[in-house]
Amino acid sequence: MVGNEDRDLQMFAAVCDGLDRQRLVVLERRSSAFRVTYHRWLDSDFRRPVSMAFTEDGRYLVIRVSDGYDVNGYRYLDLGRAPGDADAVRLLDRWDALYAFLGNRGRTFYFRTNLGAPNGRIVAIDLDRPAPGQWRTLVPETTDAIEDADFVGGHFVVSYLRDARSVVRLFGADGAPRGDVALPGVAQVSGFEGHDTETEVFFAYTDFLTPRQREELQAITLTINAFFGWDFNSCESLLKGDQWYPIDFANACPDSQVQSLHFHFPWLVVSNLKWSLFC
Repeated sequence: MVGNEDRDLQMFAAVCDGLDRQRLVVLERRSSAFRVTYHRWLDSDFRRPVSMAFTEDGRYLVIRVSDGYDVNGYRYLDLGRAPGDADAVRLLDRWDALYAFLGNRGRTFYFRTNLGAPNGRIVAIDLDRPAPGQWRTLVPETTDAIEDADFVGGHFVVSYLRDARSVVRLFGADGAPRGDVALPGVAQVSGFEGHDTETEVFFAYTDFLTPRQREELQAITLTINAFFGWDFNSCESLLKGDQWYPIDFANACPDSQVQSLHFHFPWLVVSNLKWSLFC
């Protein structure tokens, strides 16, 4: 069940499983009186999970229908137009990609999707012209994969994954770049959930190493390699508290193997040059 946060008017939606179908029910409460404003059998069977959310303006009920982990679909109910027994509008029903609803401005819905963009992009869909050819790409795909995105305070907060660390960028509601979010170190972040009307947002920050710990580990690895006269090697170490403990000195660096050179060759050249300068 989901509900909105309007104190004067509260609305609740729930999907009830039947023997072979699901029934969507929307309730409205003013003061202490409840009223059923919508009820309808869904045409998907109960084996397809359904999740729902009200848009922040309270106008729409957005319905996500899942089918595994690779594709999903979306429908919506216009609570200001639809009579109590109208069908939910099929907005994304091709089952061709993954979609995540981010928010809306009036009859424009914002989605993150991997359709035609394996690393992800953000599109705007006009409910009056919902054909894929009419979509507007607000945040295009990049070489960094989108891990998460939220629409907060009129901005898209987009978290990318680059070399196992997070890069966070801001975009306006029109897709215009608004700069990167400065992070104190190499880390992964999560959160950034909020409302379109809010001016601040909070997030979780998980750092792998402090700059001093990173420099110390690099010094240990280079010293060990220089001592043994190895040309190229990596060193496994454990961190306890603030102290490094090397545990395995002889490790072939997997990023330099033949199977990885198609991607890591530039890095290998630069690393070998740094190693030569160190020696």
